[in-house]
Amino acid sequence: MSTGRPAPLFDRLPPDLFRPLGSANSRRYWAVLSRLMEEMWGDGGRSPGEEAPRQVVVRMVESYLVASDPWEEDLETPVSIRSHGIVNLLTESGWLSQRRRGMVDMITVRPVIAQFYTVLCEFAEHE
Repeated sequence: MSTGRPAPLFDRLPPDLFRPLGSANSRRYWAVLSRLMEEMWGDGGRSPGEEAPRQVVVRMVESYLVASDPWEEDLETPVSIRSHGIVNLLTESGWLSQRRRGMVDMITVRPVIAQFYTVLCEFAEHE
């Protein structure tokens, strides 16, 4: 039901959320994000809001890059540096949330972000 006002999308989402998806490398970031969401916070994985050590998330991105690197032409930069950069970008843009727990940095995906990701996937799959 329309009230004449735009939906408060940006009141619910981080302001930089679209930065990776609006970049020149949007398809590459989407591929990495999709893989990470499926394996870390998808069916059989953690629930949105459940944390994982940052190193686990970085290693997951590393393993994806080693197996199927969407940045094949960027092979001069070591995969470990690129995976840290990708996790940093996804954290800075709001796809992932990071906090320090004791001496360990923990990462999660907030439930509202997981819900938005699901909506994007459903939209992408419908013809």
